Amino acid sequence: MVGCRTSGKTTNNSLLQGLQGPAGPAGADGADGIDGVDGVDGVDGVDGQDGAQGLQGIQGPAGADGADGAAGADGAQGPQGIQGPAGADGADGAQGPAGADGQDGADGADGAAGPQGPAGADGAQGPQGPAGADGAQGPAGPAGADGADGADGADGADGAQGPAGPQGPAGPQGPGGISDVQSHTITATAGSNVSVTLTHNIGDPDYLVQIIDSSGRNIVVPFTRNSNDIVFYFGTVSQNTDYTVLISGSSSLTASAIEAIASASAILPEIQSFTMTVNAGNNVFATLTHNLAVTNSDYIVQVIDANKDNVDIPFTRNANDVVFFFATLAAQQTYRVIIVH
Repeated sequence: MVGCRTSGKTTNNSLLQGLQGPAGPAGADGADGIDGVDGVDGVDGVDGQDGAQGLQGIQGPAGADGADGAAGADGAQGPQGIQGPAGADGADGAQGPAGADGQDGADGADGAAGPQGPAGADGAQGPQGPAGADGAQGPAGPAGADGADGADGADGADGAQGPAGPQGPAGPQGPGGISDVQSHTITATAGSNVSVTLTHNIGDPDYLVQIIDSSGRNIVVPFTRNSNDIVFYFGTVSQNTDYTVLISGSSSLTASAIEAIASASAILPEIQSFTMTVNAGNNVFATLTHNLAVTNSDYIVQVIDANKDNVDIPFTRNANDVVFFFATLAAQQTYRVIIVH
């Protein structure tokens, strides 16, 4: 060991290695002292010259410790001796003053935003601000409407009559007159799948058809209208039965013209035409409100589809409306309803 001290004086010769003594009992741990403030590091001294290593002599008895002499130069390091027993722990030093506070740590990441708080109550209304400056003048507005015409001047004297002008072209042909109501008699013979064809030779497929039984009641029978005949379908007939068929109408005269003439005549019945659109569905009912106020609901109803075919639809007549039952309709349909009263 460099710089080893023996017998109170420094020697450059290495000491003889002594025998290892028995291990002493472990001392009790002392209380930890307060950390002292680190002192300032001193300046390193100059290293002395290494002396030559002497021979190791036999260890003599230990002399009394003399006063410590001045430290000599470090000798050459001798061989490492056997480790001696651990010495007793020294008394704890006095607790040093508290160390200075460390630097503040870096700010942690921002936490997630909390939910929005409830809106605060409205503040009191502030005083009215000063009026803003006038804006730039807008573009000119549109010209005003023309003023009212002035009063007509007095009529001048009549001029001499000029020569007659050439005759103008002929005007368009006026609508045709109302065709007479034709009455026909047909007989449905007893049997099944009975159909009867009535030939009328009107030459026009747009006309009204009414079927009346022997008791004078209007009945509804499916039929197909053609320009010159009608085919009635009676289904099963138990006995021969006679019917009266009334045919009226003309495609050259509009429905509105027929209604106007009929309503102005005390002889002709009044005819009303309506359009009814029925939506698709199951168990479909459709109500046509006509507001005719017919006493005892005594009027005739005809339903015509888009192909101008008469269709057989169950209905209930009331003074101001008709309720039709269409059962099942796969698609929306539009019908023309003719009411004669």
